[in-house]
Parts: sequence; structure tokens; C-alpha cells
Amino acid sequence: MEAVRLDPAVPAADELSLVQLQDHIPQILDDLNRSLSEALGPEIKERSAWRAATHAQLRWEQHYDISQLIREIADLRRVLIYHLAEFHDDRAPSFNGRLGVFAMVVVHSFCDRIIRIAVEQFLATSRTVQRPE
Repeated sequence: MEAVRLDPAVPAADELSLVQLQDHIPQILDDLNRSLSEALGPEIKERSAWRAATHAQLRWEQHYDISQLIREIADLRRVLIYHLAEFHDDRAPSFNGRLGVFAMVVVHSFCDRIIRIAVEQFLATSRTVQRPE
């Protein structure tokens, strides 16, 4: 959330409260945790797709543009990758090779999917719903 607030390319975030900015992030992180455990099983895919679409709908209502939506999710990815590397360096030096690569692939795949679904929902909403004042 701090990265999004500090990102000058996401000015709509400046107008949101901390609760509004946090939005679905805890649930998305929970989905990511389950994804790492279950390697993107069908239930996780469905739940994360719903949350990504809901998040995009809300951001559209909060006057984000599509670029800001993508930047917000990209900021989340950057923080997740940083912490994954930190985990590797500080707590689990043996977390390398196939296991580390697998975790990175899952995180990137998860974030890519969230971006795709969020953008699709954002575009669909922008075509069919008038933005609130």
C-alpha cells in the first residue's frame, strides 16, 4: 500500500483511505498463499478471479484509470518478489534451485492472471456502467 501511495503514476490512490486502498489485498495474499501450496488449483483460480474482478470494479468506481490499476498490481508483485527473495536470503538459503524457481513462477503467474482478469473487468465496466460522480 505504501508503494502504491508513493507511486506518482497512481494519483487516484491519494484520494483513498487506508481501508479503501487495502481493499482486497489481504484476501489476494491469502489466495497467493494457497496458490503456492496448491499450485493454482481450480478453486483458487475461481476465487482469485472473482476477487480480481471485484477489485477492478471498485477501482473503476474510485476513478482509477487502467494504467493505475495495472501499476497497483505491479507494485504488489514487486513487493511480493522482494519478500520472496528476502525469505530465500535470510531464512531459507536452501530455498534455491527448482523450489525457488517454482515459487517465482507461481507468484508471477498468479499476478499475471490477476492483471488480465482485472483489466478485462475494468474494460467491461467502463463500456457498460457510468462512473459515479
